[in-house]
Amino acid sequence: LEERWRLMDEDKKEEVADEFLCVIHDSKQLAKVQKGELSQLKKESFLNKATLVGRNVSSRKEETGRGLRTQAIKREEIGTRCSGGSEKMATLGRLGNMQSSTSDNLACEETNEKNGNRGEAGLGGVKVIREARRVLSLANRLNKSDYWTPKWQFSKLMHSGRLKLTDDRVLRLVQLLGDMGNWRCAMQVVSWFHNRQRCRNYKSRYVYTTMLSVLGKAHRPVEALRVFNEMRKSLFSYPDMASYHSVAVTLGQAGHLKELLELIKILLLEVDTSMKESPMLEKAACLSPDIVVYNAVINACVPHKEWRCALWTWEHLRKTGILPNSATFGLMIEVMVRAGKFDLALQYFTWMGRAGLSPNALTYQSVVNACGRKGCVDDAIKIVEQMEHSGIVESASVYFALACSLCMAGRWQDALLQVTKMQRLTSRKSNVITYTGLIQACKRAGRVYHAILLFEHMQQVCAPNVGTCNAMINLYGRNHMFKDARALFEEMKKGWIGNCRAFKSKNRLSPDIFTYEAMLGACAISEEWDYFDLVYRQMTMRGHQLCGDRNMWLMNKIVKSGKRHLVDSVLCHSEKAAGFLSQE
Repeated sequence: LEERWRLMDEDKKEEVADEFLCVIHDSKQLAKVQKGELSQLKKESFLNKATLVGRNVSSRKEETGRGLRTQAIKREEIGTRCSGGSEKMATLGRLGNMQSSTSDNLACEETNEKNGNRGEAGLGGVKVIREARRVLSLANRLNKSDYWTPKWQFSKLMHSGRLKLTDDRVLRLVQLLGDMGNWRCAMQVVSWFHNRQRCRNYKSRYVYTTMLSVLGKAHRPVEALRVFNEMRKSLFSYPDMASYHSVAVTLGQAGHLKELLELIKILLLEVDTSMKESPMLEKAACLSPDIVVYNAVINACVPHKEWRCALWTWEHLRKTGILPNSATFGLMIEVMVRAGKFDLALQYFTWMGRAGLSPNALTYQSVVNACGRKGCVDDAIKIVEQMEHSGIVESASVYFALACSLCMAGRWQDALLQVTKMQRLTSRKSNVITYTGLIQACKRAGRVYHAILLFEHMQQVCAPNVGTCNAMINLYGRNHMFKDARALFEEMKKGWIGNCRAFKSKNRLSPDIFTYEAMLGACAISEEWDYFDLVYRQMTMRGHQLCGDRNMWLMNKIVKSGKRHLVDSVLCHSEKAAGFLSQE
């Protein structure tokens, strides 16, 4: 039997896997019973086990309208097919029928029933564990395979797990591949499973919904929309509300506003009459957009600053009678802050309090940013105090937003007090990032002197990185402070800043492309063309080239100054770089 199992085709193995393995195991035990190799106690345990297997098979087959008799006949047919009708298989079939007929008598004994329950639980647990290990092993092999694997080789790899691939097992396999981050292989598995001959007319909705969840975690909105459109082509896989939620959240996080509006139209339109007659689509015809779909639309408005579309969604939400939740208010506030509508943002925050909803840390951060940009710093301080007294878990992002608002208002010393509060929180970022953000806030507000004071104070607390130095060189150059920009640039070439006490190594700083561009801009604004030529030569020796789109103002400045040799040098290096890239 084992030799015939090895020579059997993969398709036949998949059909008779469970029954054939049970026949092999039981035939070995039956041979031992006939030869007298087993003791009386082991014989009784074998008979009890055969009875319990018959009960388990019977309970499974009752769900599909079959009985234990059908299973016994099937085992006899499989035994006859695999072993040529050997006497052992026929004896085993008669033994299964005999034990099934005497199972009621054995169940009357209390000791045998207790032992039977334990044995049944043990057999079921071992089978579940074995199946989970096989699925995990198959997922690991698929994860290591190449995406460009041929179809025949991928099919062979799918059959290598020696599993009958049902909907549940494929669903678990897709989940495991999604946890491993291999969404491409998960899509291959779903496509292979649904293109099989027995699954072409029936495509599982639950497998597709799991695939949508995997693509959402991987942030693949285009592929998710493609899978969703594929679901709508079949009656069996027509999307339910969970599928709509999954694809809507994925599209909302990616900012695909147009596709989300089309999704709402699909939900509002009725199903076709030809498909509506099917009883499987009775629930699909009653679907309508809910709060999750509307929140996804508002979330898609955030990166595009489409505050009018957000207002339209809000009005449509109120007309349908759906109550907004805290996420809806938070997203509306964020959209208004991004679009510069600070009054509307504060108004929605007031409505949120009247509705009895508690804001989270992101909502407080957006409101504090709105107050800071509007110039109402005292209101921002009151909002942060309200957050502290309301019992919400403190977030470093809220204190950082308040510190930036204070810097923009000229109160940089009060901002340092907020930085001190951030040091006690576990969610804080490094001091370098915090001070760089404060310097950028002062720069946006036009408070150059306060930015310089913060940079000097930063050197006593932590070591500035390349990004901080680039921001300061840009600040010096924009405000005609060429000597300070040149001194900082020379110190960066040395690898360390002389006044900073926090440097542990002299090789931490190294100028990059943005450093050279900032220094060239400072030279052009102050019209220091000799030093401009020197910096540009050092830049080209390091392999950097000026980006035309980002430095168009600098090229215009060079042309207006009449420095013909500088223009020729820039164009010459640009042509060499373009030729090198074309050769590559």
